[in-house]
Amino acid sequence: MHTAAPPAAPALAAAVQQKCLWRELIVELGGCHSGLIRLLPPLTITDERAEAVLVRQTGALDATIRADGTRPSELPPIATPVRAPTALVPVPFAPSLAGDHR
Repeated sequence: MHTAAPPAAPALAAAVQQKCLWRELIVELGGCHSGLIRLLPPLTITDERAEAVLVRQTGALDATIRADGTRPSELPPIATPVRAPTALVPVPFAPSLAGDHR
């Protein structure tokens, strides 16, 4: 049985993107209607930093859903919550610009 994909929700994706930015997490929007949220992790990342990214993204998603006042039926129920670290771990957004890269 083939089911249709849920409709794009660009306003919801933009709200999640804004809440991610407030949490110092940069994400891009994509897809033909900008309804897709893209994570941009570095090629090498520690488990600790990956978990910090997921905690921030989960927080942004939850805050957006709560602010909207509804839980869209197309969203899956939240599974096991990600364990929040005791302190936020800095997440690098760009490679170091130090040194000569010629």
